Amino acid sequence: MNSTYIIQGMYNNNSFQHNSNISRVADVIWRNATVSRAEISRQLSLYRSTVSNIIGTLLENGVVLETSVASASASGGRKPITLTLNAALGCVIGIEIQPETYHVVAIDINGEVLLHKHGLTCKADFVEIFDTIYDDCEVEIKKLNLPVLAICVGIPGIIDTTNNLILRSDPFKLENFDFEAEISSKFDIPVLIENDARCCAWADKTRNRSEGLRDFITVMAEHHIGQSNDEIVKAGLGVGIALCSNGKLHHGYQFAAGEYVSHSWRPGIIGQTGLPEEITSRIGSDLHSFRKWVVEFFFTLTPILTVFAPEKLYIHGYPVQYKNIVLQTIQSAVPQFSAILKKNNCTMEFAPVDNTVVARGAACYYVNKLFSISEPNEQGNLKVQTNWDNLFSTLANSK
Repeated sequence: MNSTYIIQGMYNNNSFQHNSNISRVADVIWRNATVSRAEISRQLSLYRSTVSNIIGTLLENGVVLETSVASASASGGRKPITLTLNAALGCVIGIEIQPETYHVVAIDINGEVLLHKHGLTCKADFVEIFDTIYDDCEVEIKKLNLPVLAICVGIPGIIDTTNNLILRSDPFKLENFDFEAEISSKFDIPVLIENDARCCAWADKTRNRSEGLRDFITVMAEHHIGQSNDEIVKAGLGVGIALCSNGKLHHGYQFAAGEYVSHSWRPGIIGQTGLPEEITSRIGSDLHSFRKWVVEFFFTLTPILTVFAPEKLYIHGYPVQYKNIVLQTIQSAVPQFSAILKKNNCTMEFAPVDNTVVARGAACYYVNKLFSISEPNEQGNLKVQTNWDNLFSTLANSK
């Protein structure tokens, strides 16, 4: 066997293990806000010397800070020093792009929003749309006086996150669009693309990280304008679903997990539901039509809950504004849905009304990738590397 191959394999394995250990330690700090070295060692079952070496690397690179002295133990002795993530480490830019509007946020490493800008999407090809949005925001981003660690974009569509490809996005008339070659390659930092519903799930995962949720479903339902097969999609609510299983978001075969059609949909019908157009076109202006949609959607969602059995179901978008109507309609017209929630001990949570959630979730996508352990072969297959070695290099180059 080629000795160069063996050496390279050993290096890659060592690099993977090095980055994984940093992710494990950083994740404990991220989820606990402040924590001692001893507590990190206990939670991860790692030797204290191993934890101390990793913390030394994180301190040296400005990722964590030593904070105020915590209370001494009951038996006395030296008071432990606690650790926290350095909010001034840098920022991650999240961009939601829809056919009509865009939202841009900058978040710190803890997920706190530092900047929000929104506007109308220009009528142009996708590359020009992205360039125009980023150019419009660049001055405000520079005013933050923080290194930009990554840029992440959320759009409606089927996204191959391994190769940074837009496999299909009907609203933007894109198919097999090489996001990496057309956009990411212009930057010397990671520039990632993700589906908008999964962006909401990344935001949910970040917002509730201290809970340690392993299995949940995120639903995003918003009015959409787009095109499919060169025909205008009938007005209504566009629905995207994201599934998180055992702590990892599920992308599915060909990255199509979460694509939604209701139980009444049939081949040849434009859109996601078989409801008549006189109903779908009035969802946003007529409560009777909205209730029809609620019945249709939650009836369709019931068997998904039965099969997947999540701990939580998060609802985002338009239905959040009408939470009481949604709950009343479910109670009166879809009792089986409520019964399955109760049977599976699943909590349905309406997320706060927040028009930044997709953009914020896009940015959270990168943060979560830093604080999670990839599969042994995953990083080697990714076109855009998002590991600690690359982050440290970005930080060094920004000085």
